[in-house]
Amino acid sequence: MPPEPNRRAWYFESYAADSKSLWRFPLLGFPLRVGRRAGVGLSLPSPHVSQDHAEISLAGGTLRVRDLGSTNGTFVNGVRITDGKAARLKEGDVLHFANAEFLLGRLAPGERNGLMTRTALNLQMPRQFVDRARHLNDLLRKRAVVSFVQPIVHLQSGKIMGYELLGRGTSNRLPRDPKGLFDLAETLGVAGELSHLFRTVGTSRLRRMPGRPVLFFNTHPEELEKSGLAESLQALRRELPKERLALEIHEQAVTSPSMVRELRRTLAELDIQLAYDDFGAGRGRINELIEVPPDYLKFDETLIHAIDRAPRAKHDLLQALVRVCRDGEIQTLAEGVETEAEAHTLRELGFDLAQGYLFGKPAPAAVKTKSRRRTVARKSARARK
Repeated sequence: MPPEPNRRAWYFESYAADSKSLWRFPLLGFPLRVGRRAGVGLSLPSPHVSQDHAEISLAGGTLRVRDLGSTNGTFVNGVRITDGKAARLKEGDVLHFANAEFLLGRLAPGERNGLMTRTALNLQMPRQFVDRARHLNDLLRKRAVVSFVQPIVHLQSGKIMGYELLGRGTSNRLPRDPKGLFDLAETLGVAGELSHLFRTVGTSRLRRMPGRPVLFFNTHPEELEKSGLAESLQALRRELPKERLALEIHEQAVTSPSMVRELRRTLAELDIQLAYDDFGAGRGRINELIEVPPDYLKFDETLIHAIDRAPRAKHDLLQALVRVCRDGEIQTLAEGVETEAEAHTLRELGFDLAQGYLFGKPAPAAVKTKSRRRTVARKSARARK
């Protein structure tokens, strides 16, 4: 049945099995059932699609999709629909019914433009998305990650003042580095859950580390937008009742001074310090830095790399920022320091702390022996020469 001439018909767009032909399928006869069995509104003969997979409805001009308890899930822009909830759709959304991928579009009034009239598509889409989603869910369920720590040193003395806690995956079917895992987790809408897992796995190994270093823990911007972060931090403090802790939040997440101010109050109650991470990676938020000053400001490695060879103007800018931080009693920390020349320049610019391969690569959290501290001390001594 063709679309009515005065209505902007909705359609799904997808590539056919040859990955070259582009098909458009009109969405007609609501509610429209999507599934593997013959006779439904949109039949997808894929073994990964359930017999009755999802349902699309139209009411008041608003299009919605609801999963029908499928095995491999229905996703809108990479976020899985759960608990039988109906997700609102808009033009340009990308939908996955298991491994079948579609772009949602709308025609101009009266336009047909090659719309299909068949109700079955022979799709053989890549399985990578669905497979990775399943493996990531397994990783979260089994807590299949390990903790690493990287030393943070005083630039002047070279002594270790703290460690940043970092996570790594252990699945052979997924990236092990945190960036690759977070890219996938963000697509699936579980980045906050992954961040929480990295922060909590292996914390028992961080008790009573020599010298009572500050332990820096990361958070993902998604956690700041949802409830549960305060409870997570309370649990962390119970797990590490006597340790010195600092929570890192990405500078691009510092968009609401009121939100960060509330977080600051929560951290103060738990005796946890605050660090703004990756400052300068995007838009440096000077206003928020002044309104809600952190305890530490971590300068992104893009500002630090080859600083010894940078123009004088860059030196002047960093030195001015360091002065602002010092006036506000904010400790400055340079990330990604790799050479002794960089460390020397940073020391001259007035930076307080540094972190990077020059002082130590990330190592399993269990490695906290005196020999490791001596190794860092030797590297720091060379950097000061």
